[in-house]
Amino acid sequence: MIKFMIKAYQYGNHFGEKIARLKTIFWYQHFFGKVGMHCVIFKPLRLINPQNIYICDTVRIYKDSRIETIEKWGDVKFHPKITIGEGTSIEQRLHLICAEKVEIGANVVLSADVMITDNNHEYKEINRNIMQQSLLVKETVIGDYCFVGMGTKVMPGTKLGKNCIVGANSVVMGEFPDYSVLAGSPARIIKRYDFEVKKWRRTNNRGVFLNDRQ
Repeated sequence: MIKFMIKAYQYGNHFGEKIARLKTIFWYQHFFGKVGMHCVIFKPLRLINPQNIYICDTVRIYKDSRIETIEKWGDVKFHPKITIGEGTSIEQRLHLICAEKVEIGANVVLSADVMITDNNHEYKEINRNIMQQSLLVKETVIGDYCFVGMGTKVMPGTKLGKNCIVGANSVVMGEFPDYSVLAGSPARIIKRYDFEVKKWRRTNNRGVFLNDRQ
């Protein structure tokens, strides 16, 4: 009985993926700016203005993602563009909002419940609903081969270099060099890859190696 249940579960997953692949080919690609070859998009929770989203080959986006591009906020018009690089895998419940530019590189892994945005709401006008105030926009970039841990928030203006590793539940703000490990709220560099000794080494929060080369 247990073996039968396992096989039925595996078959159900395989069948669900086939359906998602077909829906990606015959449905989603007509609404997105671009959907590359061999992509799989599972049922999203919400899509707004998907014509501004450009997806390269072999990208997988799992279910319940909320992906929005903002073309107008109040009286201000925006020209949003989201790009997702080849081979990137996005787990369930991504929350992604873009008013100008969000770029996710190739072969990136975004774990479940990640939020990425290039905009914040202004709040300088007191006694006024924040949703009626203007947007503060700064482009957000995630480099190739990055890994972003579960529950992480990537805030406007963030630039992650290639092959960065972000710990779960981090809040990422600012610019971080290639081959960095970061964690915390706000996120700080805790390791970088040292090509001289060919290993990850501990750093201070400015990314300077500590004396641990032995």
